[in-house]
Amino acid sequence: MQLFQINFGKYAKNKRCLKIKVNFDAICFIFILKHCVWVMFFSEQDQLYKIPDPVEKNRRQGENGRNLMVVLYDDGPEARSFIEKVLSAAQVDLQRDTAFFTLPPGEPMALQAALKSVNAETVLLFGPSADQLGLGINTRLYAPFEWQSRRWLFAEAPALLEPDRTRKGLLWKALQQMFL
Repeated sequence: MQLFQINFGKYAKNKRCLKIKVNFDAICFIFILKHCVWVMFFSEQDQLYKIPDPVEKNRRQGENGRNLMVVLYDDGPEARSFIEKVLSAAQVDLQRDTAFFTLPPGEPMALQAALKSVNAETVLLFGPSADQLGLGINTRLYAPFEWQSRRWLFAEAPALLEPDRTRKGLLWKALQQMFL
């Protein structure tokens, strides 16, 4: 990325005239602030963040009977089966009670847009951290909390949960606190 600042100055005669010559192919963003224009050029080698589908329609499953959103960052069938068993023990039916999203690990999600589309009152996240979702909050695993008028629970991905008895116990205590 290259950044250019063009300062018109306080006494510039023609503040509307601006010429920029660029010797390479680029994506350009122009910002105008007071007497100054900032121009940012991005080349093909620069990494820009891809904005994901805002509603995540193609990934949503479930009827959402209890306004409960479940996000699972693990796209294997074993992971879904494990989450179904754990939630059913807490008297939550994955298909009937939740809006369920499955994403490959590391893939971005427009969480705020998805929350609005499903009217979630409770959010269970298996795998992603608050930082990965761009929430800007500090969280602890297996510790339910309230934020933005919703109940939240962050847990590790099923691949880490299933073989570990201690982690499963922490998850079970958190789910009991939330649902039983």
